[in-house]
Amino acid sequence: MTENQILYIYSSLAQVIGALLGLTIAGYSVIDSKIQSIGATDDTITEYTESLRSDCFHSLIYIIIFSVIDIIFCLITLAIYNEDNAFFLLLPFFLTEAILLFLLIMTEVIKFALYLNPTSIKEKSMKEKYIIDNEYSSNKENKNSFSSFITYYNLLEELLKQYACELTCSPQSMHNLHIFDALNILQQNQIINGRAYYLINDLRRYRNALVHSPDIDKSVNTVIYNELKDIYTLIHDIYMFKDNNDIKLQKINKLYDYTNRNHNNELDQRLLSYLKKHPSASLSELSKTFNYTKSGILKKLKLLQESGLIQQQESNGRRKWYVNDTNS
Repeated sequence: MTENQILYIYSSLAQVIGALLGLTIAGYSVIDSKIQSIGATDDTITEYTESLRSDCFHSLIYIIIFSVIDIIFCLITLAIYNEDNAFFLLLPFFLTEAILLFLLIMTEVIKFALYLNPTSIKEKSMKEKYIIDNEYSSNKENKNSFSSFITYYNLLEELLKQYACELTCSPQSMHNLHIFDALNILQQNQIINGRAYYLINDLRRYRNALVHSPDIDKSVNTVIYNELKDIYTLIHDIYMFKDNNDIKLQKINKLYDYTNRNHNNELDQRLLSYLKKHPSASLSELSKTFNYTKSGILKKLKLLQESGLIQQQESNGRRKWYVNDTNS
């Protein structure tokens, strides 16, 4: 290329990247608020909208970093394009890297645009359902109906909210109570333990993934369905005898025994057992051991931590995970 061609191409390239970066940031600000508002109006997809927002944000960060570096490389190219310049020998490097970075920017822009696919939330819910299904062993030919599962789940959620409201507030505010608030209230009053909290949260995740999944087959994993029925029955028994402390305590102990003996989620049990023996295990080690992605393992650890089943501590600059007593 001639001198004029190089100067024209790289000056134009810097301007194009700058304009593209500005448009992407402007578009992100509008898109992010829109996705956030969608999640706020429907709490059953909040997890998916937050995940989508995180994906868009990380893609934007990559675009910003690559764009800034590429613009700097273009400016350096224009500045040293002179044989008398002491840095002229570095010109081929900056010429090549500027083009490669531009290709990376375009790749990230395409990824950013793909995140805005109208079916992104449904695809995330389908992936979530697939992951949870694989965590529970079940006969693939023995499935339960979608309507029965949703009926039982709605009964469980209504029972949890009603019981929580009776413990702390007026029944009139039951429909305004979030399920996590209800679970926290019940756990604080020792109606449920950390293990029950986690199992119910798993059922909530499965229900949301099932409802929003685009998969035509809405059949339900038998093991998860039976677990839902068992937990609902046990908590319903506690509620029915809430005014009789002796019987209520027996029913609560029965729930604790059930949740502590429940080994349906094979990944959870294997992960907890492994952490008992290897509290200092890194994400890379856990990912390799359980054949899971680092992000998947990290998400699972956060869920276990939020449910009070494990605790995270820092020791000598290393993260350690300690498994709590499941009776608490």
